[in-house]
Amino acid sequence: MENRTLHFKVRLASCLGAAAVCTLLFSCAKNSNDSSDWQVISTLRSPNGDYDATIYTVSGGGAAGWCEQRMEIHSSNNPFNMERAKKEADFCFSASCGSKVEMYWESNSPALQIKYTIGAEGISTYQRRMAPNLPVRIDYIAQ
Repeated sequence: MENRTLHFKVRLASCLGAAAVCTLLFSCAKNSNDSSDWQVISTLRSPNGDYDATIYTVSGGGAAGWCEQRMEIHSSNNPFNMERAKKEADFCFSASCGSKVEMYWESNSPALQIKYTIGAEGISTYQRRMAPNLPVRIDYIAQ
């Protein structure tokens, strides 16, 4: 009888532990965009009017916190859409929010220049050479 009781307690503890792990995994797997703050910082139209480059920030994480600046390029007839950005993440560039980011279109070509600062604490970046599905070259200058 004592052996059966011990076996029952072990199984009960295992089930409760498994339920706790499932609850934790479910809460971590929940879409992080729901608790993040998204904000457009600036949009810059190309000289020929064909493209728009948009910088926006994404932040969250509560007390520990995190923040990232992102840049997307779209044709001007398909403007930036925050809901689409949350789902598709077609950004060409990202940098920590501690960096100052500036955009400049070249006057005679579909090329965008991005300048960004690197502070004493450093930054994390992500860079693409071309805009997804558009003939726009991107050049980077770290300062």
